[in-house]
Amino acid sequence: MIDLPSEMSEYGPVASPAGFHHVAVLSAATATNAPPIPRARFPTLSTICADVLVAVMMIRRAAQRNGRIVVGADLKVGPADKTVIVSQELPVSSLAARVYGVIRRPRVTFSALVQAPSWAPVLIATTAVTFLCGIAFLRTEVGQQALVDQWERAATAFGQPVDDEGYAQMEMTARSGIFDIAYAAVTALASGPALVFAVSGLLFGLLKRRGDLASSPPSFVQVLAVVSYATVILALRQIVATPLDYVHETIASPTTLVQLFSMLDEASPVARFLGIVDLFVIWWIVVLAIGVSIVYQRSTRNVALVFTGAYVVLALLAALAMAISGGTA
Repeated sequence: MIDLPSEMSEYGPVASPAGFHHVAVLSAATATNAPPIPRARFPTLSTICADVLVAVMMIRRAAQRNGRIVVGADLKVGPADKTVIVSQELPVSSLAARVYGVIRRPRVTFSALVQAPSWAPVLIATTAVTFLCGIAFLRTEVGQQALVDQWERAATAFGQPVDDEGYAQMEMTARSGIFDIAYAAVTALASGPALVFAVSGLLFGLLKRRGDLASSPPSFVQVLAVVSYATVILALRQIVATPLDYVHETIASPTTLVQLFSMLDEASPVARFLGIVDLFVIWWIVVLAIGVSIVYQRSTRNVALVFTGAYVVLALLAALAMAISGGTA
């Protein structure tokens, strides 16, 4: 005999051929071994990322106090599944490291520089680089002719045309034996020590009056060190511009905005303004603003906007002066 289930469906079949008899069984009477449905869990709180971020910040601050730059931080799993932060640091006490830091990480470099200010080595190095680039270019026929053409364009831009006799005198001056050395030296000194001391004195005088008297003001040596290292950008511009000037056979800066708008008339006010605005000078202004903001504990954005605005105003005044003078080039 076949045991029938204790509970049967009222809709089950009444009869079926022998061997095919089937009775519908209620679902409640069927035993199951399925695991229970998991309940949704609330997300758990994790502070791993926050702890890592705090640790990296502490490493960077400690490296700045010790005169080093943190160039990277690797996460590694140590014993007992503990995360270990391995930092990679570079010292910023050497001249080469500081020059590299001004280009790649100016904020970190200036933070370390303010703790131990130094200005003479970098100022000598940048002045020497500018002088060597200038003398290397002016020693060539291309450089001498480019210098004469630049003099002629400058005179014409301010409404002073140059006749044949004046042009011949310019050529004689440019090709004299000692003039190229003197011209390169004066240019290097003007864009090096003269500019650095002038800008440092101006910033130190203006920001000292606007500073907080309750806190100890920065020293002139700190400001001088920041301005001196910022001129690394200008020396880099000279390195980039020298071979380009030789190829283009001109002494005009190849990094000005007017190079992007060659379709403009050279005598137009817009072309003159764009010919004064230099991309490397803007970079120098931004780097200088970062250093000044660290020295005086000010907003980098505000300082950069003020410096850039002053540069744009000076460029507009120069372009306006050339337009008023009636120049044609």
